[in-house]
Amino acid sequence: MNGTWKTLCAWPKFGDGDATVACRELGYSRGLMLPLAAFGTFSAEYTAPFKGCSGQETSFSACNFDENYTPNVCGTQNTYYGSIWCTNETVTDLGLSVKILPVDESNTTRSFGPIRISARGQVGQICTSYWSEEDANVTCFELGYRGGVTTVYPATDSEPFLLTGIQCTGSERRLADCYTEVQICYDSGLRAGVVCFDRSEPVVHLEFKENDYGRVIIEVDGRNGTICNDQFNSLDAEVVCRQMGYVTGAEMHDGWDMDHNCTSGEAAVFCYDSVRIALGQTNDEVSMGLVEVYQDRFWTTLCSTEFDKNDADVVCRQLGYPKSKVLLPGIFGRPYHALYTTSIRCHGNETSLLDCPHVIGSCRSYDYATIICIKDMVSDDMSLSLDNNVGGRVIATQYGIRGTVCRTGWDNRDARVVCRMYNYQGGQVYGTQEVTNRYRPVWVFDVQCSGQEQDAFQCNVNFNVTPECGTDKLDAGVICYNGSGMSIRLVGGSNSNEGRVEVSRDGQWGTICDNSWTTYDAHVVCRQVGFAGGDARRGSRYGRGSGPVYMDNLKCRGTEETIFECSNLGWNVAATTCSPHTKDAGVYCYPWERLSMVYFGAVEFWMDNRYGAVCADTFNDNAAAVVCRALGYQYAVRLCCSAVGDIGLDYSLIGVNCRGNETSLHQCPKLRQQTECNSGYAAVFCTRNNPQFSSISSRIPSNGRGLVQMNYIYKDGYVCAENFTDADARVVCRESNYPYALAIRHNTSDFGHTYEIRWTNGLGCDGQETRVSECPALRIGELGQCNQKLSAGVLCSISSQTFDVRLQNGTSGREGRVELLVNGIWGSLCTSELTDNEARVICKQLNKRDGVALSAGHFGNTGSAMFDSLTCNGEESDILDCVVSVASSGGTCTKSAAVRCYETVRLVESDIIEFGRLEMWHESSWTPVCDAMFNDTEASVVCRYLGYATGKSVCCSALGALTIDKQIKISRLSCTGTESNPQFCSKEINACSSRNYASVYCMTSVKTDNATLTFPGTMPYGALTVNRHGLEGHICLDGFDDTDATIACESLNYGYGRKLKVMKRRRYPIIMGQVVCPQAISEFKFCQYNTFGTDPMCTSSDDVAGAICYNNELKFLIDEYRPLEGSVKLQVDTRTLTLMPPTSLISLLSSYVGIWAMLGVRLSMERTGRRIPLPYTADVRIVNGGQSYGAVELYKEDAWGTVCPETFDSVAAGIVCISLGYTSGIPICCSTFGSVQVRPTVRRLSCGGTESSLSDCNMNFDVSGVQCDNDWGYASVACLNGNMPSDFSVSIRDQSYFGDVILTYMNIPGRICQDGWDDKDAQVVCRQLNYVTGKAYGYYVEEGATSGGPYWMTEVSCSGSERLLSECGYSRLGSVTECKSRHYAGVLCFDNQGLYYRISGGDPNGRSGRVELFLNSVWGTVCDTYWDGPDARALCKYFGYKEGDPYTGSYRVSTTLSSIYETNYGCTGNEASISECPHSGWFQTTSPRCLDHKNDAGVFCYENDYGGVGREKTEGPVLIYMENTWYLVCDNNFDDTAAAVVCRQLGFADGYSKCCDAHGSISVPVWRNNTFNCRDSSQSVDDCLIDQECKVRGVRIGDVFYHTTTT
Repeated sequence: MNGTWKTLCAWPKFGDGDATVACRELGYSRGLMLPLAAFGTFSAEYTAPFKGCSGQETSFSACNFDENYTPNVCGTQNTYYGSIWCTNETVTDLGLSVKILPVDESNTTRSFGPIRISARGQVGQICTSYWSEEDANVTCFELGYRGGVTTVYPATDSEPFLLTGIQCTGSERRLADCYTEVQICYDSGLRAGVVCFDRSEPVVHLEFKENDYGRVIIEVDGRNGTICNDQFNSLDAEVVCRQMGYVTGAEMHDGWDMDHNCTSGEAAVFCYDSVRIALGQTNDEVSMGLVEVYQDRFWTTLCSTEFDKNDADVVCRQLGYPKSKVLLPGIFGRPYHALYTTSIRCHGNETSLLDCPHVIGSCRSYDYATIICIKDMVSDDMSLSLDNNVGGRVIATQYGIRGTVCRTGWDNRDARVVCRMYNYQGGQVYGTQEVTNRYRPVWVFDVQCSGQEQDAFQCNVNFNVTPECGTDKLDAGVICYNGSGMSIRLVGGSNSNEGRVEVSRDGQWGTICDNSWTTYDAHVVCRQVGFAGGDARRGSRYGRGSGPVYMDNLKCRGTEETIFECSNLGWNVAATTCSPHTKDAGVYCYPWERLSMVYFGAVEFWMDNRYGAVCADTFNDNAAAVVCRALGYQYAVRLCCSAVGDIGLDYSLIGVNCRGNETSLHQCPKLRQQTECNSGYAAVFCTRNNPQFSSISSRIPSNGRGLVQMNYIYKDGYVCAENFTDADARVVCRESNYPYALAIRHNTSDFGHTYEIRWTNGLGCDGQETRVSECPALRIGELGQCNQKLSAGVLCSISSQTFDVRLQNGTSGREGRVELLVNGIWGSLCTSELTDNEARVICKQLNKRDGVALSAGHFGNTGSAMFDSLTCNGEESDILDCVVSVASSGGTCTKSAAVRCYETVRLVESDIIEFGRLEMWHESSWTPVCDAMFNDTEASVVCRYLGYATGKSVCCSALGALTIDKQIKISRLSCTGTESNPQFCSKEINACSSRNYASVYCMTSVKTDNATLTFPGTMPYGALTVNRHGLEGHICLDGFDDTDATIACESLNYGYGRKLKVMKRRRYPIIMGQVVCPQAISEFKFCQYNTFGTDPMCTSSDDVAGAICYNNELKFLIDEYRPLEGSVKLQVDTRTLTLMPPTSLISLLSSYVGIWAMLGVRLSMERTGRRIPLPYTADVRIVNGGQSYGAVELYKEDAWGTVCPETFDSVAAGIVCISLGYTSGIPICCSTFGSVQVRPTVRRLSCGGTESSLSDCNMNFDVSGVQCDNDWGYASVACLNGNMPSDFSVSIRDQSYFGDVILTYMNIPGRICQDGWDDKDAQVVCRQLNYVTGKAYGYYVEEGATSGGPYWMTEVSCSGSERLLSECGYSRLGSVTECKSRHYAGVLCFDNQGLYYRISGGDPNGRSGRVELFLNSVWGTVCDTYWDGPDARALCKYFGYKEGDPYTGSYRVSTTLSSIYETNYGCTGNEASISECPHSGWFQTTSPRCLDHKNDAGVFCYENDYGGVGREKTEGPVLIYMENTWYLVCDNNFDDTAAAVVCRQLGFADGYSKCCDAHGSISVPVWRNNTFNCRDSSQSVDDCLIDQECKVRGVRIGDVFYHTTTT
């Protein structure tokens, strides 16, 4: 049809007569209709819905089609196509017959197989949709059997589906007797089949019935058969086992021995009753692990709550073991089932665990029941061993299974005995790594040794392990030694604070290799040797060392006390590249304090791995002395406060309280209760000269004017300007032999003095002193609030007339060049940056009320430069109250400042000096004058008063609307024309009847209205500028057309013209309107237009008239044309301008012209017989999406910009789409089309609906950019032709089983917002995509990421039972206005298993290790490319921990898992589980850095308290986790007993307390609601806390007995 093949849409009607028309066209005599979707689903381009043929047509295309039907239902269903059977024979047998096809050559009996039917003369297959047991029974009966059961087989593509909607009751004799109706075959991949029998129905059993596993046997009529394993899966196994009476089952993946014609063996299964043991170990004697119970078609984890010996007996007896033992809960990792069986209560004599009372509930993922089932005659003997040859974890082995020893009661005496067993002289407690997934039992609860025993089993050993051992994430460990311990030193540096790092064991020194050597490692080393922090130095920076390379691949966190606490490869273990000592690690250490300017400036103190400022509130002379002494200086001068300006540092030290004898600030006590700084930062001046013997003197420039310098302790500095007075200035000038003086505030920001030292704020003089040193109130160093951009300055004079101001060279005393008198000499204010604020102050000093700045040099340039800058806020009464800058040279000024002063009348708001809005002084404010009755008489009085010869009035608010703070109070001004001042004219004070203000144009002489036209530039296009009476202005756009433009162009000596719409120039009037040019005239001045000064009828418009002029030809061209695309060019005579989709116009164009403005209306051109709209000829375009959807950009003032989305509504969207050639459009929320390349320029858009262009709407526009409420938001649209459709489709990205859900609507692929998205919604989507079920997740979307299309849907609400997403509740398609999560809805679809996590590969008994996930029935790892702290915290919370950090070290247990995922999780750290984090999906990586598992992501999880950061730290401040925050603990009652409890909970054997604030100030709050009261029996911190308010300043620090020595 129309040159394209299309598939027939056979809906709503299609019959045999229609089929006959089609067959005749194909050369057959007749045709029969086949059912809809007779050949399965089929995607294609469909015709319009078919309405039938009359039967007389010779071509099928001549039949009736419903071309106006919208939407086309066939285009969305893929099953409504027409199918026919063509023949030249007469079909007489329209009945139905059946037979069974052979499955293979051995199926000679034809008692089972797929069904073939014959109907209407055609053979075909039966669809499995609606195929039932009754249908199969009737089919077999018809074929001569007693009965039959259903089965299915793969469909064939060579035969149509002739029957779908058959509904037998079972009593029929033939299939043809059953009721049938036309149905569509949705399961087109399968065809119906049967298994027929004569004597007995088919039964299923295992080959060896006494076992619960084996080959699957199917028995029919006494004959046995098997099932091929080729496509046999877990779902099939579950069905087989349930059919045999088991609860469930699983397939044996390798099948059974090959037999018959099965290429992959025969199907075999494991069948289960209701219980199994998982995740543990099983050998010939025992089976150990967690208990799983099968319920409701799912394996559930049995919770440990109420699980006891009776329950364990039932489990083991059911599994065939006579003995049982309950182990600690949760010691075999984390199960990955979502359902739990809990509250189990067995008596012990039940035969099945499901006979015991229980419920389906939930428990924490580590609170599951674990047991060991034991056979008879198994020994209970146990042995102890070490993890490695020098110590490590103590390993206890029983029943052939390696386990651990609980840390309860484990101390150094026990450690010495264990080490003695292995021939070491001694040993001590060693803290093992924490574990998350144990996979090992805890065999021993407590060992009590005296320390003298030769064997640990000579001690008192308690094997009754208590629950607290299961919650303890550390095991008992030892380190055995024969030597003296560990030491550290720096070698090879120029000073003591730098060098190569060397470490020793038993006095043998060696080096550290610099692999992974970072600043964090350097911090630890530097603090260990007495400094604050440091930088890492690599590559043997301080020379090569000698001896062994003891440590390599250090992974310090920066908070450790010693380098030996940091993660590394192991003692005396290093890479081979380290052995030549070319990679010896070094450090450069920082002092605790430093100054910003070497020997003076802000005090900077090291805290939390950075330098910060020190608060000046309590920083006294003692503290200043400590700082300077630490830096090697003998004396200090304290400078307070914030003495050198903005240093850009946060505070690192607040409340310091030094006594003065400390060697460093970090030794000074801190006032803990002070947390805020009120006085700014502390600063000092350090010197080796005694300030008591230093003189003070001042110095000024030789010409007597400028900055004041003060010399103290041989250092020149400046004086803060805030408190510098004229009395101070007199003393300074007197010291330089000037008798008279004035103080000034001198600008220093342009002179490089901003960060120079200030000695004082003012001098405290009374003005009578002869020297500065005599001033009684002089306070060195007391600066107070000192603006560093200003300094004290003076104007010294030998004359009593120290300073004056005058205006020169103006037409009256109210205007002129600004000149200044200093020291008897007149000079210029030499600046081009004067604003109305400065002009206002100058005029006030001249006793005028107000003033405006004129352009520099307006009244000529003369005289030497006196000041070269002046900055005022406009409220000052004197220039010297402003900030000034004295000119450095006295050369002739080339930019003399000029002002015009006003007293009672002024002209404002115009860039034209002779023109402006008239305002008069009334009731202490300036007020506009109403234009009612205001004419040239009043204008002339105003202009004569302002120094002009005459003037003309301009009505109607010629410079645009007034701001909201301006009101017209003078309603009528009436002059006779003889008044010398408009204030002498009569006036009325009430409301303005016209609501418009008057403007005035002043002239030095009378000029004629010659209406001369020009363009702003040299090119013949742009805004038309008209000159009337010498005043230049715009022409009104309203009514201006191409005829007017042509006459205008003819006046400019061009032959033709076209009108343009151009943006009005700001502060520029519209002075001509109502233009009508008859075609017969030759010059524009003969056109009709308004009288000068009357209403042009458009003064409030932002658009004005423009033109493009040419002589011969003006046309638009398209190069490389494609439909709706091309490179657009404008040919003007011989000049061709290329109009690309630009960010700005070609440089030839005027800055006031936009592309759309050239066109006036949308242009089109003739090509190939149809009108083709040109792209980018409108003022809008769509980017970053598709042809009909994307981000909206607007072209205005020569630039493209985006539109803020806040007020962009359906009206605005409709205007955009209509201007682009569509019939309608809808706004798309949430800026989903990636990052755009242009800045937003439109805010607060408001369209009424009648506009023809978006630029006609009201808006706040700024070509330099506006600030949207959303920092990266922009408006977007989707355009369409016709009505909004109701149908949509869903899929997953790349046709995968997981990913973001793609929802296609209006033929636009988009997404579903994650808001409200849950597992029930995901289950429906997965079911619609032919999966059994699924899970929901948030697909992570980075801010500004590449377009994923619109959010078509949000807040989906499914019950979980729906077949299609369209059956669920959801927001109206295309109406999404917000997506709070800003992420996509994602799904993981599966048929059996889901998604689960575990931590593995670290220490076998630790809570740290590699992150592994279970996906698609396979375990895999996560590469650490995107893995960060928030991701680790979310994963640890998933396992029930409070906190966690990423861990990227090497793992003790390697892995060969083949699945490696490079997933970008978007966790914030606030999630309760990693399942709540949005992410990018689980794609297997191909990155080389990930494939060898060396960069597997890992975690380290924390419980509820830790010291420092809690990993391997042995000494530090104690923190406790309360109310979702870490707090320091109070030191009330915190003694050695409390420290021991804390240390034991952290995995150490013992500990003692330190007092007070031993580790300095820490930026962590103190928990003040509880204090400690620990006893010897206390097992955890929770046992120690009592309700008592903390009243002591300090915080105790838990410190463990932990010493690393090995041999």
